Amino acid sequence: MRLRYSLLVPSLLFLACSKQVSPGNPGNNAPGAGTGPSQHQPRPASISVALNNVPMAVTGISYDRSGSTYGNFNFSAWNPLQKVDVYCFRIYEQSGFNYQFSDSINYSTRPDTATTWQTTRAINWGDVNFDCCVAPLQDNVIPGEYSGNFLTGDASGGKFGGTQQGLTITGNFYLLFGSSYPGH
Repeated sequence: MRLRYSLLVPSLLFLACSKQVSPGNPGNNAPGAGTGPSQHQPRPASISVALNNVPMAVTGISYDRSGSTYGNFNFSAWNPLQKVDVYCFRIYEQSGFNYQFSDSINYSTRPDTATTWQTTRAINWGDVNFDCCVAPLQDNVIPGEYSGNFLTGDASGGKFGGTQQGLTITGNFYLLFGSSYPGH
C-alpha cells in the first residue's frame, strides 16, 4: 500500500505542476490555439522600447548575430523619427552559464524622414541582460532586457555625457535564431 501511495503522490504533483496554455498567454491568440501544430510555435520576435517609461511606437525591427563561441549580437527597433540600436560585441561564450561581452546602446532621432539621424550613445554604454541560462550565440529563443541613460549637454555622445538628467531608455527583446524559426 505504501508503495502505491509513494508512486501516486509524485504522479499527482507532476500533473498538478505541468504548464497549461491559457487564453491569456502570449502567442495563444490564433483561432484554434492549443490544438495542432500551432501549439508549439513560439511567439513572434519582438523588441519593445520605452523612453522615460513612455512606450515608443515601433514600426520595424532587425536583428543579427555572428559567431558560435566568439561573436556579435545586435538588434534595432525604430519608427520614422526615432531609432534604438543595441550592440553586444566581443562575446566570448562557452555556455548559457559562462559568457562575457561588451555592449553599447545608441538612440537616434530626426525631425523628419528627409533629415539624417542624430545619434547619441548611452552613458557608460548602457546595459544588456540576457535571461538566465540563455547563450546569445546559440540557436534558440533569445530573451532579455536592456537599458541606457542619456544625459544632456554633450553632443558627442561619448562615454561621459552632460550634467543634466536626460533620457532613460528601457526595453525587452525576444529574438528567434536557428533553423527551427523560419526567417532566421
